[in-house]
Amino acid sequence: MSAGKLDRIEKIRRFNRFYTNSLGLLDKTLLKSHYSLTEVRIMFEINRLSPITASELVKLLNLDPAYLSRILSGFEENNLIRKEKLRTDKRKQHLSLTLKGKELISKLQEKANEQIEKIIANINHEDQNRLVNAMLTIERILKSDTESAEFYSIRSHKSGDIGYIIYRHGVIYSIENQLDESFEAYVAKYMSEFIEN
Repeated sequence: MSAGKLDRIEKIRRFNRFYTNSLGLLDKTLLKSHYSLTEVRIMFEINRLSPITASELVKLLNLDPAYLSRILSGFEENNLIRKEKLRTDKRKQHLSLTLKGKELISKLQEKANEQIEKIIANINHEDQNRLVNAMLTIERILKSDTESAEFYSIRSHKSGDIGYIIYRHGVIYSIENQLDESFEAYVAKYMSEFIEN
């Protein structure tokens, strides 16, 4: 292995250690709940994609089927999920959250949002955007071609959209091309004409 490649690997591993530590992902339970990261993720995906089958969850989360089966049995015992046999294939069951399961995942999502809000609280708005864009870049690069086909909805502009476009355009051109606010004014003038017409 080349020195450059080894250096890149070490930097990625260092970032992974930093990130898992900052989110408390190595704790026995997630967000001071009684559930592990894997269990919470399974509940989240059942809630997001319901109805979903266990085999679909195995593929989506790359889990061992026996491990998932044990987790789902625990969820069922605690009245967090319900299973409903498919009419077309009696061997398969659709999984969905019960009211108790939905309430639990809602509370956990709220806690997760609060955790991230705390992490970014002292970061200025521009750096928050840079952070999010860096994360999206990581996600885009690491996704396989089949996973990267996302759904985009094209709509007409709304109030605030054009202002945001001018702002982001100004920030990017300032960083990449060292252009000042006079160029931003030039862009704003033509975007104003776009709105009027």
